[in-house]
Parts: sequence; C-alpha cells; structure tokens
Amino acid sequence: MSAPTMLSPRSAEIVRSTLPVVEDSIDDITAIFYRTLLDEHPALVGSMFSADRLADGSQQRALAAAITASAALLVADESSDPRGLLTPVAHRHRQVGVEPAQ
Repeated sequence: MSAPTMLSPRSAEIVRSTLPVVEDSIDDITAIFYRTLLDEHPALVGSMFSADRLADGSQQRALAAAITASAALLVADESSDPRGLLTPVAHRHRQVGVEPAQ
C-alpha cells in the first residue's frame, strides 16, 4: 500500500470546521443523495442497491457512518490514513459493479 496523500492545511481546516455541521445534517444529506441518485438512475434499485436496505434506511446509515468516521479520523489526526475505513466501501462498490465513471 502506498503512502497516503495528506490533506493540505486548508483542506484539513475545511474538514475540521464543517464536520459538526455535516454530522448534524448527515441523515438529510444521505437521504437527498440517494433520492437524487435513484430518481436519475432508478435501475440501480435491485441491481446495485437492495430495495430493503434503502427502505429500512440501513444503506443511508452505512454511507453516513463511512463519511463521518472518515472525516472524524482526519480531524483527530491529519496524518491518519482513512483507507482502513474506506477500503471495505471500495471493495463493496467493486462487488456490485460500480464503474469508475459512476
């Protein structure tokens, strides 16, 4: 595994300063994200996303957890490598056939 790309001081400050707002709004953010994505690409339900996981909110909660945990890790230690948290997400995307352009 290559060395992680570190956040610039400016990017680190943006993450640090916006994390509380993102955490407070993460349920709304993920709901809007999935609603927009699935309105534009309804065929993804069933092919990439489980209708049950979308309906019970577990898909949205999984995204929310990945976003907030990664950002919190970066805020706690700017030299941290979030790939440990994000690698399983990337693997899952590959398993369900997400293409780079998506």
